[in-house]
Amino acid sequence: MRRVGRIGVKGVGSRRCFSIKNNKRDYHGSGILENHQAMMQENEPMLELMQRKRRILEVNTPHDRVQKFVLTGGPCGGKTSSLMALQQRLKLMGYKVYCVPEAATILFSGGGRFENWDQSRQVAFEVNKMKTQMALEDAFMNLASLCETKSVVICDRGTLDSSAYVNKETWDLILNSQQWTSKNLNEDRYDAVVHIVTAADGAEQSYSKESNKVRTETVEQAKEIDERLLNAWRCHPKFFKVDNSTDFSGKMERVSDIVVREIVEACRRS
Repeated sequence: MRRVGRIGVKGVGSRRCFSIKNNKRDYHGSGILENHQAMMQENEPMLELMQRKRRILEVNTPHDRVQKFVLTGGPCGGKTSSLMALQQRLKLMGYKVYCVPEAATILFSGGGRFENWDQSRQVAFEVNKMKTQMALEDAFMNLASLCETKSVVICDRGTLDSSAYVNKETWDLILNSQQWTSKNLNEDRYDAVVHIVTAADGAEQSYSKESNKVRTETVEQAKEIDERLLNAWRCHPKFFKVDNSTDFSGKMERVSDIVVREIVEACRRS
């Protein structure tokens, strides 16, 4: 006759329970625990994937949305140095910083120059430059959205920078050819814009072409471009101007203060 296992319960008040497993009497939960542990080990890859997805969802909830900032301004303003300073400061705050390189420098360094810059070539170059810029930004934003830690994207120049290097007629041709508007290239695309004034305006002794091998502008040209960029971006509701009223270290610190403040305020609003 087959023996039937029978569970007996004693001493419920003292939590002394027994179970039958393989005709052996064990203290409460030992057999169940072994089965549970075996099941967990068997399904460990699936559980790890589920936990990974949960962590991604927790990081990228709306209140932790990845923010994208633009650092712009005339030549030799300190954008590269500000990017480095921002990386260090935000890293200490627990953020991973994604830095989008300047599309114009990439194209120029790769030989993307015309000998004869007539209007059709200007339009072609600026359209391709802007598309490259947007593609780079979108790629970095996608990567940042998959990061398991708090993330922020900082752009070395943005889409509207192109408007400072062409006349109004050419700029209108660029916008119309792609059905772009200044609004969707500005406030619809970036959370905030930090305009870092060129050293040519207020710190002329520090203006140099040596920090960027594709820089060709004179002091006067740099000031003119800076003013055009200022006018192009200033309609953004989160537009900030950082001038040369302090030394260079103070200038970089002011840039960092602006970005950090905007990140903190966005978290508070959410």
